[in-house]
Amino acid sequence: MLLLGGAFDGEVRETTGPMVIQQIQRFHADHAFICIGAISADGVLSDFSLEEAHVAAAMVERAGSTTVLADSSKLGKLSLVEVCRAEDIDRLITDRALPPDMARRFERAGVEVRVASVGEALSA
Repeated sequence: MLLLGGAFDGEVRETTGPMVIQQIQRFHADHAFICIGAISADGVLSDFSLEEAHVAAAMVERAGSTTVLADSSKLGKLSLVEVCRAEDIDRLITDRALPPDMARRFERAGVEVRVASVGEALSA
């Protein structure tokens, strides 16, 4: 296991800040899994924390493919800082079907959308 150095937030158990971004930029990952705070109807994925958004954006940029994990409470919302756009990701995993307009937007962007129940996630 590798932990990137930076400012450590014990409450959410993550490191953020310029040191983390610099370290991410030295790697190429085959796949990134990220969580975000909101997904707008027009395909903007965003977060509430500036620091977390910067880390997530750097991970998306350095990964060969990206999966976004977001429960349905995030759908149709926009938060403070843009992380990326639908065109930048490969897969979205959520717990409910997307609203029709949003589903078409993600389909046009080439994003595979999977609806998973908690039971499926735990057995995978």
